[in-house]
Parts: sequence; C-alpha cells; structure tokens
Amino acid sequence: IHGNLIIDTTADGALFALDARTGKEVWTTQVLDYKTGVHQTSGPLIADGKVFAGRGCEPLVGAGPDNCVITAHDAATGRELWRFYTDGPVRLAPAVSGDKLYFACDDGHLYCLHAADGTLAWKFRGGPLDRLVLGNDRLISIYPARGAPVVADGTVYFAASVWPFMGVFIHALDAETGEVRWTN
Repeated sequence: IHGNLIIDTTADGALFALDARTGKEVWTTQVLDYKTGVHQTSGPLIADGKVFAGRGCEPLVGAGPDNCVITAHDAATGRELWRFYTDGPVRLAPAVSGDKLYFACDDGHLYCLHAADGTLAWKFRGGPLDRLVLGNDRLISIYPARGAPVVADGTVYFAASVWPFMGVFIHALDAETGEVRWTN
C-alpha cells in the first residue's frame, strides 16, 4: 500500500497499481518479458516513494542474465528509476534501512545498494567457498542466500545455504560498511 494505491507484481513480469478506493488500474509497467522465463516470488517493498522488487529468473528458452534483476520504480507512476543485474534469482523481498537497500540472491551474496540510484555499495558472500552447483538448470552458489535479510539497529542479518548437511551460515554485518560483526 502506498497512499491510496495497492501495488503488487504479477507472475508474468509486470508491476501494477490499483486505486484502493475503486479497484481500478492506475498504472501497469511490464518489467520483463514473461516469455523469457521470469517470475516474481514475493511481493514488492515500498519505501520513500519507490517500489523495489526482485525477479526469479527461471532458465526457459531465451532466458538469460538480463532476467536476474532487482528494480526500483516510482510508486506514483510506475516509471522505472533503475535496474540492477545479479548473478541469480532474487527470490524474496528486499529490506530498506536509511538510504540502503539489502537483498539476498541465489548467487550466495547479500547485496547492499544505494536505494536512490541502484549502485552497489557492497556485497558479501554468505558461504565459506565460492563454488557453484547446478540448481534449477543454472549454476548457483552451493550456499544460496534465499532468506530475506533483516535490518535492526545498524546491523543486517542474513543466512546462506539451504542444505543442512553442508552447514547454514548466519551473518550479522554492519549495515553501512558490510563488515562482519559475527558469523555463526
């Protein structure tokens, strides 16, 4: 919800806003071509007049790295403000704290972007090794970061790995610098 707008994503790569009072469409923006294998796995995050949403880039015919993105759109108009490319699907909603946007990715990293322009502030690999495995017909980290990050009191928390037999790595990082506060 943003003012009188209900904003959400669609399974076919679009972002839309409805008037909460009437249910009528206010705007729709096609973010990616659904024919190239894209889907939204969680709802968007709205902060400071911007709509942030990542995409799960499934490996269908024609899919490629251009579908692995997180975007920012103007909440009032749907106009794209910026687009950041990742090396894997962004499966869960990001988090915002201050002027930073945080999100986890199947490439095993936690990313921190400047929310205003989408430029990279820092990124942190969640697993102990930079190794890849075949997952969903694409190479992903053997320690994918599939949980949504949480930011509290200047610390961002996230976990990497989905296979308990390989270990799960939980991190607390300085939200501004990405420096490790602790790792479990």
